[in-house]
Amino acid sequence: MTPDASTTAADQGEEDTAAGSGAEQDPQADPLAQVRQAYAAVLDNPSSIAFNYDPAPMTVLLGSYQYAIVEATGDDRPDLLLEQSYREVSPVVLITTEADDPSKIVVSQEVLITGAAGVGGGRYRILGSLEGDQLFQVTAHSIRPDKQLESFTLSGNHFVPGAQQSFSMEGTGLFPGTTELTWLDSTDRSGLDSISPTAAATPAAPAQETKRSGGGPRPTLDSQPQAAANTPSGSSSVVTEGSTTRMTGVVRKKTGRELLQGAPNAGPASDLETEFWVLEFDSPQQVPGRTYDQRLVVKETDALSITRPDGDPGLIAKLRPFEGKRATVTVGPKQGAWQSDASLPLGALRVGSDFSITAA
Repeated sequence: MTPDASTTAADQGEEDTAAGSGAEQDPQADPLAQVRQAYAAVLDNPSSIAFNYDPAPMTVLLGSYQYAIVEATGDDRPDLLLEQSYREVSPVVLITTEADDPSKIVVSQEVLITGAAGVGGGRYRILGSLEGDQLFQVTAHSIRPDKQLESFTLSGNHFVPGAQQSFSMEGTGLFPGTTELTWLDSTDRSGLDSISPTAAATPAAPAQETKRSGGGPRPTLDSQPQAAANTPSGSSSVVTEGSTTRMTGVVRKKTGRELLQGAPNAGPASDLETEFWVLEFDSPQQVPGRTYDQRLVVKETDALSITRPDGDPGLIAKLRPFEGKRATVTVGPKQGAWQSDASLPLGALRVGSDFSITAA
């Protein structure tokens, strides 16, 4: 799928060629600092950005935004990819800055797409270019090894499609001349730190509570009184070194009903009495994990989902000595994954069997 297939930009014409952002330009200002300030303004109010995208029927808009910093226009200035998050497939615009005024942004009229279109559907992701002058749209299918790689460059405020290549490979695949992107929530401004070392740090916007489909804040796994009363001494932490992440919290076994704390259950009814093994944090932590389309995304969560009760019996036996105790779980690259459905535990990072656990 190309961006042209999911955009109504042609209906809008050439009206929205560029949008201003930020204060008047200071001729003496660091251009990169101006770029950073312009992108910070976008992240302050991402709903002001137009996404020319016609979602599929019954698609759920999540009300959140993700972003990635990338060099995609070959001008030695960082560019901003902004995703408007849907439950399955999400549109992404490329935002760059005017050549003669880095305080003003230019937004692509078309979109690229990322995500997964349900069971048996398409799989889409976006890659950067090692040369820093284009983007790549990957289109794949959940049950076939065939993958399409199409390049896009930005001309003015329009994507121009380039070469298309076909590959046959299992998994997400590694494509020549491309680079993976790191995606962050719009409330996490750490991605802007790479833009201008000379600019003052931009204060992060207050983190917003994750909303559940039934309305109201999603319950935290550590908010129950008995959990607070029985929490071992120490503190939670998440430390990432290279491709390894160490997470410290309290190992607990909880039923789905306990995890929901009265919130509606959108998953199987059997989950309510099912017992889950989780690593609870004392307070929400910023944790990196992979999405279903293999993007590395940092999200705020209050727990790690270690295994379901129908998981590996040997793994469960390994966890039992740590129940109710503080422990450190260490996972390697691509081992942590964010959920793509309504199964429990909601919002918790999922890990496979390839991890280590030690007393903290």
